[in-house]
Amino acid sequence: MSDTKFTPGPWFVAGSIPEEGTDCFWIKAQPHPAMRGFTKDIATADGYQDDPERAANAHLIAAAPDMHNALNAIIGRLQTDIYDGGRPDEWPMRALVDTARAALTKAEGK
Repeated sequence: MSDTKFTPGPWFVAGSIPEEGTDCFWIKAQPHPAMRGFTKDIATADGYQDDPERAANAHLIAAAPDMHNALNAIIGRLQTDIYDGGRPDEWPMRALVDTARAALTKAEGK
């Protein structure tokens, strides 16, 4: 699951300036060297910034690259320890690995 095509992280949340006519959260990528210091817009969570659910959604989206990398690292480690190590006593962990793999597959649009 290393053939990712999404914009690399880190991503962050930036609030709009409601006085300028837009009230939303922007999810942006940190500047990449090829972008000459400009951030890249990833998504918006439209609506009022004082909505706690909207703020939580924006932060969840912004955490996606970090969670993707963490799940890949965890799966890699458990793959080595459980699957490749042939430890049949670790069946509950195998189910967790399968669940994590399914989440990554969904995130990667496969």
